[in-house]
Amino acid sequence: MKITKDFPGLVDIGWAYKFEGSIETKETLEVSLAGKWLYVTEGIEAGEGIEAGWGIEAGWGIEAGEGIEAGWGIEAG
Repeated sequence: MKITKDFPGLVDIGWAYKFEGSIETKETLEVSLAGKWLYVTEGIEAGEGIEAGWGIEAGWGIEAGEGIEAGWGIEAG
């Protein structure tokens, strides 16, 4: 699954694109948001891996089956 700025439900909040709820996929989650973070209010779960150019922030957890890679940072509440 690839998340770009046109992904349904994303809202541009300045420093990041915000998604209300959880994002789950059995595949690799690829985040490509042109220099902004992905902020998910609940959790992120990917069956294989997570790749992000800048950063990812989740309200309760981030989980990936194979690995997580981010260019600038990862935060989990």
